[in-house]
Amino acid sequence: MVANNLEPFKPTHPGEIIRDEIGFRGVTQKALAEKMGVNYTIVNDVINGKRSVNIKFAILCEAALGIPATMLINMQRDYDIYIAKHDKSFLNLLSKVKNIAAVL
Repeated sequence: MVANNLEPFKPTHPGEIIRDEIGFRGVTQKALAEKMGVNYTIVNDVINGKRSVNIKFAILCEAALGIPATMLINMQRDYDIYIAKHDKSFLNLLSKVKNIAAVL
C-alpha cells in the first residue's frame, strides 16, 4: 500500500508471459505441453491464470522457452500475495489475527 491506500499495480500472472512468448514464437499450447512432458490441461490452466506456476513447471518453462524460472516464481508469488490481500474472507481472518497479536 502507498499513500491514500492506492496500489501501484496489479501483478501479472506468469501465465500471461508464457502465453505471449509462445504466441510470439508460433508454438501451440499442445506443442509446449508435449515438449515439457506435461498434460495439455496444465499448460492451458496456467496460461489462463487458473493454475499457479510451481517450481517444477517454472524450471520446465525455463528449459523449453528460456524464461528464467526465478522470474516466473517471483511473478507467481507477487500475484498470489495480491490475490490473498483482496480476498474478503482472508482479510477478515487477518484482522482477527492482528487483533490477537496486538493484545500480546
